[in-house]
Amino acid sequence: MKRLTASLALVFLCLLSGCSAIEWANNNPATADFVIKVATTQYIDSESDPAKRIERAQAVNEKVSEFKSFVGGNPSLSLDDLEQQFRDSIDWVSLDIGDKILADALIQNVRLQLESKVSVGEISEDYTVPVKTLLNLVISATRLYGVP
Repeated sequence: MKRLTASLALVFLCLLSGCSAIEWANNNPATADFVIKVATTQYIDSESDPAKRIERAQAVNEKVSEFKSFVGGNPSLSLDDLEQQFRDSIDWVSLDIGDKILADALIQNVRLQLESKVSVGEISEDYTVPVKTLLNLVISATRLYGVP
């Protein structure tokens, strides 16, 4: 479970890692759709037991859906809110020390990147719309496993 939590945190961090990824996805929607779905299914398929794959797909769907609701339900989303949501989504107790250091460093890195792209600590709707689009691609990939 600790690898699942860490991996999901990494997925979220990658999705929000800067405007270049968002701009690339906007300029290459078919490629972005393919890449995100393949990456998601590869993560899910890394579980050898078919029943565990479905559980993993459900867990990914739930976490990404929660995050999408958080992003979408906050018209004045702040960097502090976003950082706290990342931190709250990680089961820190179950992580080994190396994963804790990695997750913390990635969160701090994303925070620094976003600080240079937003004004007054708020993330604009122009930025959250493509983020939600990317999250929807992850969710749609989980549906390939029968997840509603």
